[in-house]
Amino acid sequence: MEKFLSIDEVIRLKNIERSLLQYYERIGIFKPAYINPTTLVRYYALSQLFLLDMIIAGIDLDIPIKTFIKYIQDDGTLDILTIKSVIKTKTKEKVHKLNKNLFNIEKIAEHLNETEQISLFEGQYKREIKERYLYLEPFEYEYFNLSNYLNSIKEIKDTLLKQNISVGVNQGFCFINKNSIMQPHVYFQIYDKDYKTNTMIVPQKNFLCYILKSKYIPDYYHTYLNSKENMIICRMLFDKSINLTSTNIEVQFC
Repeated sequence: MEKFLSIDEVIRLKNIERSLLQYYERIGIFKPAYINPTTLVRYYALSQLFLLDMIIAGIDLDIPIKTFIKYIQDDGTLDILTIKSVIKTKTKEKVHKLNKNLFNIEKIAEHLNETEQISLFEGQYKREIKERYLYLEPFEYEYFNLSNYLNSIKEIKDTLLKQNISVGVNQGFCFINKNSIMQPHVYFQIYDKDYKTNTMIVPQKNFLCYILKSKYIPDYYHTYLNSKENMIICRMLFDKSINLTSTNIEVQFC
């Protein structure tokens, strides 16, 4: 004979509030196996606990209660297999999102650490930079303006996030020499190597670099437009304040 648990035992075992069990019973997703007709005390079968575990897991994953109600079958029981599939899918989505957030946090920490090291350099210097995948959009302005830059960067980030493309914090603008004409772009570094739209691979190599103070960016922007270099990458160097209005850039000559 299957063992029955009183409502108090279920509350203690699952650390759940009595009002929640009563609510689940009222909406039909978790009913007692037996109700004493005299005392009206609720009893639950031991085998029901796994169903309660699934409901609790679903709530933790932000699955709406109405989702469970939708899968109440004609006999009053829940469609366990379908609910299991819904929870499994939601769990995978949650894990993917958490991993993505963790990845972004690691990239921010990596950028801040690199900025701290770069800030120690003076004058021109050479440093090896790993291969990068840059997503580019034309920056069709003759003069650099922070507001225009921010709007362009926001549009790029929104576009990439809608396509579920991971972006880090590495961003900036670059000038690409095409037919002896420097064409300005804004860019975000991305980490999905299979994404090919509007992307450019910058191979690993030693770059000649120098740090440009933020107040000089508008003046040098115009200078770079008239440069004869093959490509110039201007990477924003965020420090711990992450303040764009006072952010220096690292100019990298390719």
